[in-house]
Amino acid sequence: MRERIVKPVKAYLKSASISVVTKRSGLTMETILLFVLPLAILRYFPQIIHFRHLVMASGLAYVLLIARALHMTREEMGLTTQGFTAALLPLLIPTSLVLIFSAYIAARHPAEFIFPAMLEESRHLSMSTAIFLYVTLSVPLQEVLFRAFYIPRLEQITDNRLFLITFSALIFMLVHIPLGNLLMVLTTGLMGIIWADNFLRFRSLPAIMVSHALLGSFLIYLLYAMF
Repeated sequence: MRERIVKPVKAYLKSASISVVTKRSGLTMETILLFVLPLAILRYFPQIIHFRHLVMASGLAYVLLIARALHMTREEMGLTTQGFTAALLPLLIPTSLVLIFSAYIAARHPAEFIFPAMLEESRHLSMSTAIFLYVTLSVPLQEVLFRAFYIPRLEQITDNRLFLITFSALIFMLVHIPLGNLLMVLTTGLMGIIWADNFLRFRSLPAIMVSHALLGSFLIYLLYAMF
């Protein structure tokens, strides 16, 4: 059954690789399908934000199918522990700075620390449950979609490092808009740049996941502590 699905996809991708223009068109369609379309739907149906993990999981199914069809390796996608320490060390300082900045904003400017969607969810989930779901579901899904899959896909149309970093970070930043906090969106854009650069240098997704999980978990902790 799996081969029946994969073979037609391989055939399509093989024919789609005839020109760079065609590759760009295919990637544009993927970007719309995986990122732009969900944002557009959320614009008119904001309550869907509470089912974002299911949306990302459905996107993950597509990602795995395409990654298999394109013969993406685990090393190319950063799905390996090789180089974990070397990748994690450069992330310690920016991660620590954002943690400190978040604590400062929460203490001094609590009005800037309001996340409507997350506040609503906090009424139904305990803090430990929210952190558990974030670490085990949200972070892995986000990292596979935005780093492990999307950056290698971008590399198929360009080797411009600046474009790879800034464009992937821009998409990562934009998908956080529905959470309803401008400061978080901007911080996400900054960390998106740092994580994309780290990914291109080391190809160690687990290291980025650690940084991502620390930041998000601390954010959830502050949110529950304040409200």
